[in-house]
Amino acid sequence: MKAYKKNLILFFAIIVIALLFWSSVSLQNYFYDVVLIMENYAENHELMAFFVFIFFSVFSAMFFMFSSIWLVPAAIFIWGEFLTANFLFVSWIIGAALSYSIARYAGYLVFDKIISSGKISRYRDFFRDEEGFWMIFLLRLVLPSEIPGYAMGVIGYNFGKYLLATALAELPYAFLTVFLIDSIINQEPTTLIILAGIWLIATSILTKILYSKFKKEI
Repeated sequence: MKAYKKNLILFFAIIVIALLFWSSVSLQNYFYDVVLIMENYAENHELMAFFVFIFFSVFSAMFFMFSSIWLVPAAIFIWGEFLTANFLFVSWIIGAALSYSIARYAGYLVFDKIISSGKISRYRDFFRDEEGFWMIFLLRLVLPSEIPGYAMGVIGYNFGKYLLATALAELPYAFLTVFLIDSIINQEPTTLIILAGIWLIATSILTKILYSKFKKEI
């Protein structure tokens, strides 16, 4: 229920942000001024602009306190929706791989002091059964992007399967993120409501399924 409330709050936050942007000419002018500066920089430093976007997107996939979402509107103007979504997707996969690797080779020393070795072993056994792959897929869809990477690294889950589950979950998220932001920029309320509504319903259902599966483990 708490997760549902958080999703609902985020849904209304998206709507409020869109309404504020659409109703404020000065905010729109400021936004387009900033985007123009970024576009000019990207035209003169194409490779650097690309690496800056990738770097911050990777960083945001590894640390929850940082988000690169504010770079996406400018990226849409510079590269278009399709390329921006693909750049996000690749960046998130790289971030997921790095967070897994950090936890796999260094995180156990930290988590061993927080979580008992017995519980880590139970999680390891839980994810190695037939449903393990789909549980990780649900984790990637429901939880903040960096948490599953560190968790799977600690328990030593198969890296290839983890990346596959991550890719399947992150690909729709990358395109949803880009098209949500694009609908705000282009002032398309119907598209925004539909996309945000699909996200709210899907994540609420998936969260309920995930929590029911983990009830005995958490």
